[in-house]
Amino acid sequence: MAGGNGLFECEQVERARRYHRPLYLAAAGAIALNLGVLALLTFSVLGDHVYAATSGWAWWARVLAFTLLVLTLTALVGSPIAFWAGYVHEHAWSLSTQSASGWFLDRMLGIAAAARAWPALWPAIVAAAAAAFVLILSFVAPVILEPLFSRFTSLTDLELAGSLRSLADRAGLPVQRILVADASRRTRKLNAYVSGLGRTRRIVLFDTLLADASGHEAELVVAHELGHRRAHHLAKSTLLGMLGAAAFVIVAWGLLRWPALRQSIGAASP
Repeated sequence: MAGGNGLFECEQVERARRYHRPLYLAAAGAIALNLGVLALLTFSVLGDHVYAATSGWAWWARVLAFTLLVLTLTALVGSPIAFWAGYVHEHAWSLSTQSASGWFLDRMLGIAAAARAWPALWPAIVAAAAAAFVLILSFVAPVILEPLFSRFTSLTDLELAGSLRSLADRAGLPVQRILVADASRRTRKLNAYVSGLGRTRRIVLFDTLLADASGHEAELVVAHELGHRRAHHLAKSTLLGMLGAAAFVIVAWGLLRWPALRQSIGAASP
């Protein structure tokens, strides 16, 4: 039986609707997640800490940092939905022949595609992407990267933990957790550090510090690390890293404009 427009069978129309309905829901979910990211940065302590971390920056630097942060966070948060819509759903309908690794590779090559579409602007595109990568890395490193290199346990010395929490509170940098890293696997140095932002902020003590230093000495080391945060050294180093990553791209672009260098590496154009 033909559909209402006389061109397609009713079964074909219904099949098309079954295919598109979940995609509409996925699009709505992506919009909701994006709004959630904006709400999180606007109304939660995370936004307050990001704002505080950039205090003293020029207004344009703050605008750039927040813009890159929002774009990167929304891209990361929306990745599961994008993967479902672009890979899982397409395979469920036997419309895709692409592997999962191929799908991810295409996403990674998005920057390259933009560079091909706007060849005169590729240095700016890649430089902005490199700066955004450095920025988001400063946020996710404590939660995602640090556990890859160290094992963490909670500090069992409750008296020392209480002293360190009080110290952090007095510095205006309350922490959620106080952890011990198994640094003795790699070093004999006595050290500690503060990582994370907002609800991910934690004090991390090297196990070597606990083994060879007194509680008072451990407090002095942590006080020094909290001082770095109070002076916004993390924010400043992140900004320098972003500028360095962007500068590297611009310098590479400048070098590739040198005909002799392009000829030596077999590149046709910068």
